[in-house]
Amino acid sequence: MPRTRRRATTAAPATSGPVRLPEGPSALDSMRSEDFPEPLVDPGEIFPGGPPPDRIPPIDDPAFISVEAAGGWLDDAAAVVALEVDGDARADPVQVLIRREIVNDTVGIDLGGRPPVILWKAGRASALDRSGVAAGADVGSVGGFDPTVDGRRLTFTADADGTFSDEQTGTRWDVTGVAISGGPAGDGVDRILHLDTSWFASSTRRPGTTPATPEATVGAGGSLGRLRAAACGRCGPSADSIRGGPPAPRPTGRGLEGVTMLFLDSASLDDARTAAHLGWVAGITTNPKLMAAAGEAADRRLARLLEVFPDGPVFFQPSRTESAAAEAERAIGIAGTRLVVKLPAQEAMFRLGAGLAARGHRVAVTAVYSPAQAVLGAAIGAAWVIPYVDRAERLRPGARLLPSLREALDGLDDPPEILAASIKSPAQAVAALTAGAKAVTAPLEVLRAMACDPLTDAAVDEFAQAAGAPPGS
Repeated sequence: MPRTRRRATTAAPATSGPVRLPEGPSALDSMRSEDFPEPLVDPGEIFPGGPPPDRIPPIDDPAFISVEAAGGWLDDAAAVVALEVDGDARADPVQVLIRREIVNDTVGIDLGGRPPVILWKAGRASALDRSGVAAGADVGSVGGFDPTVDGRRLTFTADADGTFSDEQTGTRWDVTGVAISGGPAGDGVDRILHLDTSWFASSTRRPGTTPATPEATVGAGGSLGRLRAAACGRCGPSADSIRGGPPAPRPTGRGLEGVTMLFLDSASLDDARTAAHLGWVAGITTNPKLMAAAGEAADRRLARLLEVFPDGPVFFQPSRTESAAAEAERAIGIAGTRLVVKLPAQEAMFRLGAGLAARGHRVAVTAVYSPAQAVLGAAIGAAWVIPYVDRAERLRPGARLLPSLREALDGLDDPPEILAASIKSPAQAVAALTAGAKAVTAPLEVLRAMACDPLTDAAVDEFAQAAGAPPGS
């Protein structure tokens, strides 16, 4: 006799004795008994897994151009992912991949009628563009694959947690092409050999290489949760030519009067020299990680930064809690009134910051992730509170960090200003300012990219051609 399903419909008093329930089919015997009532939700619509995909729009129909045409927007040193199958070569520029994270190819390399898929994931620093890897640009990790599984071609979208989902089975995949949940978990798609290299090396080795166009990223928009910085291929004069004249006047003091302030987030002397000549950089922010990557003592690097960036505030953060007071005093002795002491939003650092502010020194509370921390910053007399925007968006999606800080501070007397850090793209910088930040600090490539747009370059070329000058001059 099958087991019975026991289901109480009313609560019975403890004194009434055992409750007699009707007998019926049990799910212990069969999950698909015809005697079960009609389900409220179609079981076929229930899928395993975690939160739904982020649905960052992939590139589904990439366009490719000639090597000659690519010279108009792609620098020789630009990072590319180079692939070659049966003599068919092409390159996907990283500055295209970082905006959309996936290329579901339809042209280019043909794997017997099965175009490849390219997956990109943030989190790997370049070892080529800085003296220390830790300060290198985030060039990410890339995988190239044949997306055919059991005779069916899969197409992919990027998820907020750094994984990827295919639209056919709902399976989640990592950047190495291994299924990690759903469908064929543990299985993988076939990897295509690819090379992380520069556009110059790729196009020289295989002159027939065709790169994806910058227009492939048009329409990505600034609302993508993981939009990354992408330097334009031709972004005005080089850093060397920018540094050729005297430093530009600093926009010092304007930010607190209504005009946005932009800061350089770097401890690189080359970056500081370039920023000093741009004309729109108000100061420099540093942190222990950037200082360590500079390869010399923090005190010495601070002094040199002050020399090459002659005006505007420089933010300095002690490297250890136990020595923070002594490090701050040494930095004050070096930089004087130009120094802003950055202190993490922790109890001991709030106490130190209160003492420094009471003596008239400027203090910034950094690594702010909550309105309560911002309010404490106001209570100790801090000049700035510094939230980490990109990190907060990745780790706490939907938290609305900047608007919540703005709302908390607006009701206070003489509140600190919000300086948004952890900025990875021009779009993210603008979004931070729109959400309530007074200022933004970002790496040099992001600051310079704010002045760039391929359509502007195209318009300038048209003007030059109309005047009889060669394009790009």
